[in-house]
Amino acid sequence: MNKIILGALFAIVSLGGLGFFIFIIRSLRSAGGFGNLTGASKFLAILTTIVSLVALFAGGWFSYTNFSYKPPQETESTKQLQDQIQKSTTENKEYAQLISTEDYYNATIKELLGAYSKEGVASIDNYSQGSEKSKAFILRNVGRTYKTQEGLFTTELKTVSGEVIHLDKDKKGRVLVFADDSEYSANILKLFRKHNENNPENKIEYTIIFPTLDGTKVANFFSTYGSDIGSIEENSVVTIDSQPNTANQSIYGIATQEYSVTDLPSYVAIDSNGVISLAGVGSLVDSSEKLKSWLDTAFNSKNKLYNEIKSGLNKDKTKDSNNTEVNSGNTSSDSSSASSTEQSNNTTKPGGNWWVF
Repeated sequence: MNKIILGALFAIVSLGGLGFFIFIIRSLRSAGGFGNLTGASKFLAILTTIVSLVALFAGGWFSYTNFSYKPPQETESTKQLQDQIQKSTTENKEYAQLISTEDYYNATIKELLGAYSKEGVASIDNYSQGSEKSKAFILRNVGRTYKTQEGLFTTELKTVSGEVIHLDKDKKGRVLVFADDSEYSANILKLFRKHNENNPENKIEYTIIFPTLDGTKVANFFSTYGSDIGSIEENSVVTIDSQPNTANQSIYGIATQEYSVTDLPSYVAIDSNGVISLAGVGSLVDSSEKLKSWLDTAFNSKNKLYNEIKSGLNKDKTKDSNNTEVNSGNTSSDSSSASSTEQSNNTTKPGGNWWVF
């Protein structure tokens, strides 16, 4: 209100100054010009001109500074508000698991595929590269979350060094590599180590889980391949005897029941949201380039595969036959190498029986 009153007064002063200035000009013309005035009249004319001009500009300046639009000045409060608005519009919404854990375990492959968009189905075909085992492993894992009880995962793993890994609190993300003592597993682990050596600023955390091997066999494995995969001390390693006796689930049970592992090596990527973003079996990533692409998709892609899950399962659809399910004993048609967890304890050959799938 005070500004309005002052503005009105300054407007009057400004108009008065303008009128007075016009009066002075007309008076000078009537007197025949400034040169015909006396000394006192000249001084008075100059003084009144200055006063009128000051009044004119003062009124204009006040109006400009107080009544013209100005963007609001950024204060700490407005900055915080803008940050909150920006955060709410750019952050991804919290992920909600749409497929129940029971369905992840028990549904057919066709039913699980039916929960995805067309783009998601195409992506799964691309990521599995023709391997039915990889497709099944992706469908039984991608989209499961560690953040809620819906995922029903064992969230703590104890390594041979005594470190406890909290999978539900891992902010950077992690890859779980389910391995045995075969050359195939060694080759996968070699690629992971090489990736981290070549990308020191962007290393991938990975934990090697041996669901069928005790500490002695694992030590022999690292003794054989340590030059390529690093020593056991340099790696995050979980064995069947590293979990405490109080654990609810054995490592073998965690692998086969919680993650539906049927073949080794297998691997799952857990992103920073605590959601499994990608999975694979065997030599799906058999080169540094393929591994980098797989990791970029799992951790850096803006559109994660699990975002293509559009609904829970529609059990009313035609049931899929067992032809699309993964049968660890039927492996003649797949295209990558892995060993069956059910046969990996076969003492006739380290790492179990191997085949192309």
